[in-house]
Amino acid sequence: MHPDLVLAVDPGRARWGLALVSADGFCIVRCVVSAADGPAAVARMLDEHRPAVVALGDRTGARDACRALAERGITCPIAMVPEGGSSMEARQLYFRLNPPRGIRRLIPRGLLLPPEPIDGYAAQIIALRYIRSSAARTED
Repeated sequence: MHPDLVLAVDPGRARWGLALVSADGFCIVRCVVSAADGPAAVARMLDEHRPAVVALGDRTGARDACRALAERGITCPIAMVPEGGSSMEARQLYFRLNPPRGIRRLIPRGLLLPPEPIDGYAAQIIALRYIRSSAARTED
């Protein structure tokens, strides 16, 4: 187990975003999988990277995701993380890491839509929220 790694999951009805993030906020892996493949993808990442915790977004699909992970036999601790507003933050993160090019640079970023699903970026936001909240708890 790597105590400085967090596997974050942004569960949804159609797809899950996954992000493996280190304690310093560096994203090691970011991906999007179908909801049906989500539990298997989480199990693979747990086997490969041995993170200390799974940070699970608490909104859409969270209850079903917990059930699916338990049915898969996943025993890694799961922490529920508030995900309100994470989609908007994920969109901002996407454009910070992938700035528009060409004529798209002239369009205000608030009007641009990413050309790919951003669920992995939302999972990264969930991981960062978990890391910040964990750091705040240890400072108290």
